[in-house]
Amino acid sequence: MADSSRQTAWQGQSVVVCALGSGTAGEWPHILRGVSYVTGIESRGVPQATEASDQQSFIERGVPGIQLFTGAHADYHRPEDTADRIDAAGLVKVATFAKEVVAHLTERPEPLTVAIAGPGTTATTAAPLEPSAPRRRVSFGLVPDFGFAGPGVRAASVVPGSPTEAAGLKDGDVLLLVEQTRIESLAGFSEVLRTLAPGQTVQVVVGRGGDEIHLSVTLAAR
Repeated sequence: MADSSRQTAWQGQSVVVCALGSGTAGEWPHILRGVSYVTGIESRGVPQATEASDQQSFIERGVPGIQLFTGAHADYHRPEDTADRIDAAGLVKVATFAKEVVAHLTERPEPLTVAIAGPGTTATTAAPLEPSAPRRRVSFGLVPDFGFAGPGVRAASVVPGSPTEAAGLKDGDVLLLVEQTRIESLAGFSEVLRTLAPGQTVQVVVGRGGDEIHLSVTLAAR
């Protein structure tokens, strides 16, 4: 039986479609605004990509790509992410939004203007990017707010039982520094995590209500 108290925390929330990687082509912001106008579905462009989904293989080859995402929650990518969390009405909205984006692209005679390998390039001329860095091995336990523009990475929530919860990180904290490396964006945070090992204790600085809080986080294996 579904946990009704758990459902009320997310059911009925309005759907905001985040387009991760909207900085890969100059036209994405205009396309997103147009689709939102036509469908009435709120959207938000997030210029950086997360480097952790299917669009990344296209971006690495100079082809613009976006990932449509409506936000993470504490059970995201965990066994507790069960069927009772499915938002059927939200799925319809996301599918409607995606359909309009695809329809626009198929009717567009010219290619998108790629903003990956430099301004003014197109998907047919952009040079492939360097191969991806090694995947990260550690679990941090911060569910990021993908709509946060930075600097830093804001915690939409902290995963229960995670290294960050044990360290005292709270929902809404903004991660600013990890081991003397300033965190400007989610992409930068991902790069730092790839250099760390399970069991390693790192010093972090987070912003909380105008204060800077210093914490020690002992990383777990991913």
